[in-house]
Amino acid sequence: MYALRDCPNIVRYEDESIKELYIDGNFEGYYFLMRMELLTPVASLIKSKKMDFSEQNIIKLAKHIGQGIKSAHEKGFIHRDIKPANLFVSDDGIYKLGDFNVSKKNITARSVTGTYGYIAPEIYRLTSDDSYTRQADIYSFGICLYQFMNDFYFPFEEKDKIFTDTAIERRMSGESFPKPANASEEFGCIILKACEFDTSKRYQTINDMLYDLENIGFSRPAPAYSPVESADFYSDNATQYAGECYPEEDVTPVAEETDTYEYDENLYETNESDFEIENGVLIKYNGTDEYVKIPYGVTKIGWCAFYSCENLTSVIIPNSVIEIGTKAFHECKNLTSVTIPYRFKSRRKNIFPDCLKFSVSYINKPETLKDKFRNFMKNL
Repeated sequence: MYALRDCPNIVRYEDESIKELYIDGNFEGYYFLMRMELLTPVASLIKSKKMDFSEQNIIKLAKHIGQGIKSAHEKGFIHRDIKPANLFVSDDGIYKLGDFNVSKKNITARSVTGTYGYIAPEIYRLTSDDSYTRQADIYSFGICLYQFMNDFYFPFEEKDKIFTDTAIERRMSGESFPKPANASEEFGCIILKACEFDTSKRYQTINDMLYDLENIGFSRPAPAYSPVESADFYSDNATQYAGECYPEEDVTPVAEETDTYEYDENLYETNESDFEIENGVLIKYNGTDEYVKIPYGVTKIGWCAFYSCENLTSVIIPNSVIEIGTKAFHECKNLTSVTIPYRFKSRRKNIFPDCLKFSVSYINKPETLKDKFRNFMKNL
């Protein structure tokens, strides 16, 4: 604990003392006293019905506790018992991770420890030849967040219908579960990835999870953000809103389709019922087509809208789209061809993370000085 005492999101260790133990005047040994920072347990707030379960507050908790886990991992510790009972909050609203009684300073561990319901599948089915890593902490943390956004029920658990033991057994068997009932699409995506049964699909590090938490909401309008000038963009009058780049004149989508590009209409016969669209926002693509043309009129593509669409090899994004959520095409590993409005050029890495190398065609690409010179030479 001493090594973690300066971490702002871990319960602060103050000092310790060893005292002699006497019973009825007889020396019986020693007892150890440790003085810790005085905080309010999150479990107490839940029991007294004073816990704020709004998504805004739970995201704040996730960021704070995530930073605590990051500090522990950077110091070489696996916590091994992350659960709501080990989360605390200060009087000024800072959430902190505590109770490192069963933590282990190592990259991997082999012993079975933790709390039933929160331990990762790799610990649950541990054999003498197996080990687990810090990813186990990420899973436990994800289950905590799932409960916070699911009326405090575990995945699959339903009052008077599916009991805790049954729900946990289903989860430990590898059965996929739905996003928590009260979470947005963005936050739900993050929680489910933290709770992945397969460690290769789970967040590899807590840093990866914190990155997504810090960028949550970028697929939504954010008027509280002040527009700032973007040097990494093609237009002098470009502005950046909450991580999305587009020219000012294109903020309002055009009334008529103005896209000028060629494509094979027979290949891109996408069923529009596969698109979950609300008020111009593409929330989720539920199809399995290899070639997808997003319907013209969609103005925004939400966070993780095409998450892990493994069949997807080619996508056309129309010029009506003015906003694309971070990681909209996360883990579309077979994607090889993209047609996209030129205004999103500077954000390709954020929109298509973990995708293999693909070719890009741009819609409405502005004519550069080099293009003008090339055309001039062609006409000589």
